[in-house]
Amino acid sequence: RKRMRPAGSQSSPHPLVLCLLYSTHLVCALHPRATPHLHAQNVRACISASARNANEELYWFVKTERFCQPFPVVKPHLEAHRKWVAAQRENGYQVTSGYRVDAEGRPGGGGLMLFRAASHEAAIAFVGNDPLVANGCVDYQVNRWIAEVGDIELL
Repeated sequence: RKRMRPAGSQSSPHPLVLCLLYSTHLVCALHPRATPHLHAQNVRACISASARNANEELYWFVKTERFCQPFPVVKPHLEAHRKWVAAQRENGYQVTSGYRVDAEGRPGGGGLMLFRAASHEAAIAFVGNDPLVANGCVDYQVNRWIAEVGDIELL
């Protein structure tokens, strides 16, 4: 078990985020007083440091989800989710999120988030900080995605 420092940190690790490297698996824990923006920045720094320090690749993962609560309960957390994803992107994390629709363009097919992480455990830790997941609004599944033909690049 090794305590990781955020990228660029010369002294102590950020006091609000603790990142542990177990073998090759990164796990980040959020202190209760940390803000989503601060957490996004430090999780990305920890993941980058982990990949850089351990010469690990970042792999693509897919989170699929469906609401498990009535929409009025989900709605405020859905807006928090959008802000959380935007904060991840602002901090350089490769992630995109959206919802699935039927043949007529009506929502209701659930959500999909595509992102990069160093391991399945790191992906689960990352997704655990999504406001929709953290507030019990969705049933979800996380899978690693391996490209067979082509690849994707998020800007």
